[in-house]
Amino acid sequence: MSVRQLVDRLQSAWPTLTAGADPAASAPVETAVLTLDSGRAERELGWRPLWNTEQALERTVGWYSRFLRDGSLASLDDLRAYAADAKTKGARVALREPHATPGTVSACRG
Repeated sequence: MSVRQLVDRLQSAWPTLTAGADPAASAPVETAVLTLDSGRAERELGWRPLWNTEQALERTVGWYSRFLRDGSLASLDDLRAYAADAKTKGARVALREPHATPGTVSACRG
């Protein structure tokens, strides 16, 4: 998938998102053809994605939308959903719950 295709899909899922590129004349030639490819991680590490592109984009758009709307951080919710999906697919994922009051999430903003 090219970076341009990813941006187009993000814009489809999040219509208010604006993106643009204006590479300098001195930018490397490959700038126009950059792609995202997890093949090396699959070959060398045995890594496999649990979520397909659509699921990952949906979660990403949801996370940023909530954060920009009201400052909420849904990271732990997403991690729990990922771990649950991993379990149903027979993959192992370690998720250590934070030590916080039930129903709250502690987070640091830097």
